[in-house]
Amino acid sequence: MIFINAIEKRQKMKMQRSIREYVLKFLGFQKHKDVIYSVKYELPKLFNFEQCGMFIYDKDSEDLFAISLDEEGDKLAKLIDPYPYERDFCISEGQIVRFPLKMGISGFVHEADAVNWMNDVKN
Repeated sequence: MIFINAIEKRQKMKMQRSIREYVLKFLGFQKHKDVIYSVKYELPKLFNFEQCGMFIYDKDSEDLFAISLDEEGDKLAKLIDPYPYERDFCISEGQIVRFPLKMGISGFVHEADAVNWMNDVKN
């Protein structure tokens, strides 16, 4: 039992260290695309989630929106253009998904200013 507790404690400390490193990296981002990419591809790996997404509030239109990123497409674009300065600022309208603020679970979370934890999004 002591051995199992020691292993669990070590795993917990390793997870805390990984979270701390991720948060420090996250705080250093300067572009929306980097934040969205990190939430979509790095955060699920950290917490062993199937997927994770992020919505941004647009005050002017009072809509929520998400930017759809394709990991494979982004990798290919980096091979073609290793200096992505201009590419990082080019997001097509087809990549932006907008919906009304009061719609769905995300709208509820925004209105309630609360966190909503869902273990089974499909159901």
